[in-house]
Amino acid sequence: MAGRFEEWTKRNVILTVLTFSAVLISSIITLFGFVGDAIGWYESRFEWKDAEYEKLTSLHAGYSFAAFREKLGAPLFVQPVVDKKGLTENIFKGRGYWVDVVTDKTGTALSYAVTSCSRDFQPKFSFMIGSFDAKSSGRLDLTLNRDSMSERVVRDFGALKVYVSGATANSYAFQVIPTSNPSNYKAYGWGMNDTCDWRSNPATKTGETYNSWLDWQDAHPASKRYLQMDNLSTSLRGLMAKSIVNTYMETAPHIEESDVYPWQIGVDRIFTRTVGD
Repeated sequence: MAGRFEEWTKRNVILTVLTFSAVLISSIITLFGFVGDAIGWYESRFEWKDAEYEKLTSLHAGYSFAAFREKLGAPLFVQPVVDKKGLTENIFKGRGYWVDVVTDKTGTALSYAVTSCSRDFQPKFSFMIGSFDAKSSGRLDLTLNRDSMSERVVRDFGALKVYVSGATANSYAFQVIPTSNPSNYKAYGWGMNDTCDWRSNPATKTGETYNSWLDWQDAHPASKRYLQMDNLSTSLRGLMAKSIVNTYMETAPHIEESDVYPWQIGVDRIFTRTVGD
């Protein structure tokens, strides 16, 4: 009976076609599954940055804090802002980057700062600034971990905010731009936050850029934390030319940088170092 059934199935064209079709469909499904897995692996390994860049550039200071939670999830750290009653700092951990958002009691994001610690994570931010010099006014494009401080300097507007502790306190070097009508009364800042290594262009050994800023500060003990951009020394401009920006910051309208960041701009290294690598 088994032999006769086998002979019958071989002579039955319809059954043969159905069997072949089933095998073919199964193979196609398996192939598509493999291709889908391969595409997912490629995107997660190589194209995830584009999705992160889009996420970061879609957020802005002045939005509700709920908008940030929707995009970034729950903050890893929440703490009151020192010397700023009623303000709360919220720190989010991304894939090779940190986000810092200062909120008020109403749940409004008064500031938004992104710090990139990965050399090849280079989000680009574009924003409007005002200046006393018409040539310096207009749209400014800034790419983290690529542009130097001098490449995006606005010479006649704002100030350089610098402090290098040489010990365990936060260190920073930022250009800060005050609110103005062309910027929709938003303040901006960009520079180096010591949550990440300070890097130079061209690249130098780890710590060399930081030590150069520390040497400059030791040689200028009378320098204030805020230096006017139209009165910078040649040595300081040289430092800015080789210092790569790792942090971008913006405020909500009518909020100055000093209103939300009395010291370090952006994420606080004292907290992030507890996470580890």
